[in-house]
Amino acid sequence: MPDVTFAEDQTWALRAVEAGYGKAFVPDAVVFHSHDFGVWETLQRNFDEARSFQRYFGYRLQNRPARALTSGLGLARRDWGWLRNAGLRGWRLFKNGMYMALIECARTTGQYLGTRHDSLPGWLLRSVSRDERLQRAGGA
Repeated sequence: MPDVTFAEDQTWALRAVEAGYGKAFVPDAVVFHSHDFGVWETLQRNFDEARSFQRYFGYRLQNRPARALTSGLGLARRDWGWLRNAGLRGWRLFKNGMYMALIECARTTGQYLGTRHDSLPGWLLRSVSRDERLQRAGGA
């Protein structure tokens, strides 16, 4: 396994491909994977992910604040459509739609901050990075 702080699965896959192996999509495979993160945890998770993607792969997920805002609002609009199609109306639609809007804005804000991790003050970096906080506490 690669010695990285985050994105170990993607780092492993990259090294496997670089070593001459291939990846394949298996449409019948079933994978259950879920995180039940709140708004702050979503921001933290996406910060750590964007920072790792930049460190290990050179990706810049959200390079500009305007793009992050546009992405967050677009994702929120998509979520509202999904909630309407699922049959939510009235207060339930509003409550769930607003929560999902906050989640999507937290996601893209975390990505923007993670892309700019190298220019953030240390106190902000320590408070935003969920991964660093877990490592300092000795957790996984």
